[in-house]
Amino acid sequence: MSLSRSFVALLLVALGAAAVAIWAGTNLTIALPAALLALLVAAAMVYDGWSQGATAERAVSGLPTAVSGATTDTKSASLPPLDGSRFDREEVVLLLDQVERTIRDPSLPSHRLEDLDRLATLPPEQFRDYVRRRVEALEAGT
Repeated sequence: MSLSRSFVALLLVALGAAAVAIWAGTNLTIALPAALLALLVAAAMVYDGWSQGATAERAVSGLPTAVSGATTDTKSASLPPLDGSRFDREEVVLLLDQVERTIRDPSLPSHRLEDLDRLATLPPEQFRDYVRRRVEALEAGT
């Protein structure tokens, strides 16, 4: 599990504020603001973790299934502008996987990392053919 820098920073601030509140003891002018800060930072951490967890559902452990800038509504599924990079190709494949799970079966797995690597390195024309075939198969299934 990898922790983001912002999460670690918030954790350190919350722990520091809690330590100051405990250290202040009966001095309420220091203890109350420090405790309040610790609670607010902890609440921000919980909210941040919840919102990231809600968008990071995985059909296969360790593989991303959510695509940034895309929706799960198959009638309005859209991609951010593509520049043709390897990352964009992986996003297209993952979006197609996500749409397929939405239409057919939520338990369908995403492509394995080896498959993503192979698809992302296809020549442009072959990749377009692959995407065209997948979209046609998805349209035929609706």
